[in-house]
Amino acid sequence: MEQVLQWWYGRQLQRLSEEAFKIRDGLLQDSFAVRRSIELSLIDNRQISQQLCLNWLKKVEDFHHSLKNLSDRLSPPFLEDSFPLAIRHLLQKWAINNEEIKLELNLPQQWQQQSNNSGLILSFLDELLKISLATIEQQTLVKISLSQFEGINELQVQISYPDAISLARSCNAQELNYLQESFQILTLGKCFNKRQELSVTWYFHWQSSIGDK
Repeated sequence: MEQVLQWWYGRQLQRLSEEAFKIRDGLLQDSFAVRRSIELSLIDNRQISQQLCLNWLKKVEDFHHSLKNLSDRLSPPFLEDSFPLAIRHLLQKWAINNEEIKLELNLPQQWQQQSNNSGLILSFLDELLKISLATIEQQTLVKISLSQFEGINELQVQISYPDAISLARSCNAQELNYLQESFQILTLGKCFNKRQELSVTWYFHWQSSIGDK
C-alpha cells in the first residue's frame, strides 16, 4: 500500500511541478513582456500608435487566456455543479491537444452530486488517459460513459487501440496497476479492466455516499 500511495503522491507532485514550469516559462514571461513594452513607450515619450495599442491588447488577451487555462487545470470548472459537465470539459481539452484521439461520450444530464469526491475521480480519469495514451500516434477511439444505479457510481472508459503493439505497450505499464490500487484505496471503490481483441475497458465503481456532505 505504501508504494502505491507514494506513486500517487509522486504523480500529483509531478503535475504541480509541470504547472509551476508553465507559470515560469509562460505567464511570468508574458507579464514581463507587457510591462516592459509599457515602460519603453513611457520612456520614449511619443504618441502611442494604434498598432502598439493593438499589440498590447493581443498580449493581454493571450495572458488572460493562459490564466484561464491555468485556473481550469488547478480547479476544473463545473466540478461543484455537475460532474458530467466537468468530465466533458476535461475531455474537450484532451480532444484539442490530441488530434489522434477520437472521443465518444455517453454522459447523463442529471447527476446526484458528490462534491468532495468528484475531483478525485476526475484526477483518476485524467491519469488513466495520460498513461494509456502516452505512446499513441495513430487514430484511437475512446468511449466514456457515466452512470448511477442504487447508490453505486460507474465510470467506464473503453480504449480501442489501432494495433496489437500499441495495446501491449499500454497494458504492460506498471503505472496502470498502481492507478488501479490507488483508486481502490483512496475511494474505497473498485477498479478493474476487461480486454476484448484490441479494446480494453476500464471500470471504476464507487459509492454515492462517499464524500457527500
